[in-house]
Amino acid sequence: MRIVFYDNPHNPPVDKSVTGGFGSITEIGGLVGKLYTRLKHRSVKMPALSVVYGISIFKSRGHEVHFCQNVDDARDVRRADFIFFHAGMPSLSKDLSDLAVLRNLDHRTKIIVFGTFPKERPELYEDLADMVLLDGEPENAFTKLATGEQLETGVKYGQFENLDDLPYPLWEYFNYEEFSYRPFLPGGTALPMALTRGCPYNCEYCNYMPQQGQKIRYRSIESAISEIRTLINNYNIKNIVFRDLVFTINKSYVEELCKNIIRHKINFNFSIETRTDLLDKKILEVMADAGLKHINLGIESYSEKGLTSIGRKPDRIEHQEEIIQEAHKRGIKVSAFYIIGLPFDNEDTIKNNVKYAKKLNTLGAQFCLLTPYPGTPVFEKFKHRLLTKDWNHFTEYKPIIKNDYLSPARLVELRDYAYRSYYTNPAWMAKHMKEIMKW
Repeated sequence: MRIVFYDNPHNPPVDKSVTGGFGSITEIGGLVGKLYTRLKHRSVKMPALSVVYGISIFKSRGHEVHFCQNVDDARDVRRADFIFFHAGMPSLSKDLSDLAVLRNLDHRTKIIVFGTFPKERPELYEDLADMVLLDGEPENAFTKLATGEQLETGVKYGQFENLDDLPYPLWEYFNYEEFSYRPFLPGGTALPMALTRGCPYNCEYCNYMPQQGQKIRYRSIESAISEIRTLINNYNIKNIVFRDLVFTINKSYVEELCKNIIRHKINFNFSIETRTDLLDKKILEVMADAGLKHINLGIESYSEKGLTSIGRKPDRIEHQEEIIQEAHKRGIKVSAFYIIGLPFDNEDTIKNNVKYAKKLNTLGAQFCLLTPYPGTPVFEKFKHRLLTKDWNHFTEYKPIIKNDYLSPARLVELRDYAYRSYYTNPAWMAKHMKEIMKW
């Protein structure tokens, strides 16, 4: 078969590798906010693994595969059997526009839309596609079609269980040298990789749950080490961004992985994402010895009431601060994520959250406005508060739900204030400016 994978760019850029595949558009106002936005768009570039795995699944079964990012490239692929269209949420208008053009290229070509958002809202695409995949993880559907089975409309094919069965990504289909994760990993190319899928915590706001679910699935250590070697040897990669939702959910697994990396003298730098209550000094030491250079942490809110309102189980403040201090002592960069604009937030609670962020003084701090994603409990809890039903506005940076005390315009001002206050803080500049100069 002749297969096309289509993943269109967007202006401003939509990052479909984050927010559980829904996609995000960084857009912050003010001088500092605009500079932050520009630097992030230029320096943090990651592809969506579902697209890369899809290409590899069909190619490994002997099919002709093309990767296209615009309708002209797709038009050049003559008589494609299938176009797999990767759709997002804030890119909805652009996606539908491109689908309308692709629909008329060749009546023999079947168009299949996939992604977390079309899984939740398939009716938006039904007039322009032959099928919408109803799973957050599309690899089972890819595999069935690649091995000669027919896909059926309206069928859920489920999550991919044995992650070792996934073929390694074929990065030569991409301009992979452009993928980077600066300033968090040293200069040069950075590529994503995942060892696990799923998260048992199921926080009510988490946009990854509609995609991956609660069940944790693991790759074998042997498979993980083999892919790391492949990235280093075949693609000359020295930086890997592990896209696991909670990298240290199983500390024994992580320790075994790191000990294998150290024993085999595999030299690379890596970034992870996890929770502070799943970190301790011992696991930080083991990971640092193996090459850990950066951690993403979801702090979300300093307020226990705020965390409770979105179903987040808080870590002890003392332990949270201890872990971040320990990471800094070991030279591990930290990025902290915060959510502002909760329904019960007011000016004081938001500014207290920013004040706490400044106390932690991590290299990166991201302040997003609470965005209820379809398929999450927070969406059901707060859908009566929606300020808009235009999915293009669900970017993580625009007011989406009614706040009891603050107008949408004031929430935007406080969003911009958070970035301005944080990144002009003298303590932050004194500690991190050397890293930013490399950026």
